[in-house]
Amino acid sequence: MGKIELKYLCITDFNIDTNEKFLNLLTSRATIEVNSDTNSISLSGSEEQCAFRIKSINVGDSSNQSKYTIEFEFDDIDSAEKLNRTLGKLFGNLKDDKIIMLKDGISKEYSHQAYEYLYDVETALRSFITELMTFMGKPDWFKKDVNKILNISDSQSLDERVLYSRNFDQLREFLFTNYSEYKSEDLIKEIIDEKDHEIRERLVSDLESKIPKTNWEKFIKNEASKHSINESEFQKLLENIYRMRNRIAHCNTFNRDDFNNFKESCHKIMKYISKLTEIIEKERIFSEDHSIENDISAIFAPIDSYNTIVVPAYKDGFEEVFLGEDRWYSVSIWDGRIDSIDYIAAYLTAPEQKITHYAKVRKIEPSPYNEKKKIIYFDGRAIQLPKPIPIGSDTKAFQRSRYTIFDRLLDASTTDDLF
Repeated sequence: MGKIELKYLCITDFNIDTNEKFLNLLTSRATIEVNSDTNSISLSGSEEQCAFRIKSINVGDSSNQSKYTIEFEFDDIDSAEKLNRTLGKLFGNLKDDKIIMLKDGISKEYSHQAYEYLYDVETALRSFITELMTFMGKPDWFKKDVNKILNISDSQSLDERVLYSRNFDQLREFLFTNYSEYKSEDLIKEIIDEKDHEIRERLVSDLESKIPKTNWEKFIKNEASKHSINESEFQKLLENIYRMRNRIAHCNTFNRDDFNNFKESCHKIMKYISKLTEIIEKERIFSEDHSIENDISAIFAPIDSYNTIVVPAYKDGFEEVFLGEDRWYSVSIWDGRIDSIDYIAAYLTAPEQKITHYAKVRKIEPSPYNEKKKIIYFDGRAIQLPKPIPIGSDTKAFQRSRYTIFDRLLDASTTDDLF
């Protein structure tokens, strides 16, 4: 921390023609002691001294008012705050005298301290939303979704880094603004105009997935609620941080109480963002599965040709879920292939890069963590292969789930033998 500088414009209803008289006025009204030899002052009861400079401003008017500027320089913020409170009380009790702060080193110091918290919050929030949309949203979320909510052009949303050029309030807006690919009035009109009863019932049942929702509601609300993260409180914290952020950015008064309030809000929101990020990354630990739309072989291969799905997994998720819970979360499987899947095997990603276990499949259901994916329940414990199957020459083979024949799994020397 550098020097804390304060500068005031003082206007008194007295005709004071010397600096000494002005200082005498101050010391007579407040607990301020002046040392003229060292050009320093101290507050009564404190040994701390600070340098000061005083200047009389002669504007040549005919009023009896005296105008002075006085500057102080402190080594610590506590003394600066104490003097500022003393001067505020002094002039606040006087009807016609005024004091105006021209240079606010107190706000400057607290703003500097607050910026570190602000940087962490804004960076964490931007990172969380980017991960949330990349993992849970549509592949082109950075174009369509961003354009719909923030009303920006396609040229400004080229890839997943789009939010890194958006300001803090736009991040909150992107997370909590209702939007949909469909217009509400069009959905209602379609239902009203439909004459076929069965089709109308289907349209009504589909309404839930088409009505405008926020990205929070679509992707994280349920999991957030399980961890007592309230949407309303999350928004209020962001709003408070944004409001205080603007005060910092516009060099408004930002005192100790403001800083403590800001720091508390930042600590809370960082705790929430950390937990939410952990939730969505945990799902990625369970499965590094890409969209089934990319797995052309799964869609066009004969249904009965493959009966085993091989899923990529990090070591922690593999041990915790595949071996520990006898199931596997959030797998992309084409609906037409579900009935043919009898076995599941796990490919351990780097640094292991091998298949060590498989399990017989008991049932496959929609995933409670991602409505677009499935959860696979095992029929018993996972079984260790007679020997591990190391990665073959195609080191990118398991960027998504792959399909194979169970007999190949038992006989393979490397993963190249599976496909």
